[in-house]
Amino acid sequence: MAGERTLESLFQAIQDSKNEVIGRLGTIDQSVNRLDNAMGSLVEQFTEIQQRVSKTEDDICDAEKRVKDLEKSVAQLQSKVDYLENKSRQSNLLILGVPELSEGTDCTAFVQRLIPELLGRENLIEPLRVERCHRIGDRQ
Repeated sequence: MAGERTLESLFQAIQDSKNEVIGRLGTIDQSVNRLDNAMGSLVEQFTEIQQRVSKTEDDICDAEKRVKDLEKSVAQLQSKVDYLENKSRQSNLLILGVPELSEGTDCTAFVQRLIPELLGRENLIEPLRVERCHRIGDRQ
């Protein structure tokens, strides 16, 4: 009888250990499931982040190309502006030493009279043509 009790108590101890291991395995299984779900969520987030980064890189490449095109256009336009400014100055004439207010109210008419007087009408090959005329500097 004593041998049976020892065997029974040993069997009971094994059964208790088995139940405890099964209980712990259940807890571990739940933890693994939670980790698996969290990992799945992280994988989805990572995939979304990769897609966003890829789209952002594409957008940056497009923006860089547009900036280069715009820089090229700006350089071309600046060149045209420089050319036009230089072209507009080709036939300019700067007259110095004319007393203030001597032109009266019509600067253009004054210059059309002044130049033939200074150069002599006989020295002009064709009639004088003045498109614009203005004084530089402040009036006193």
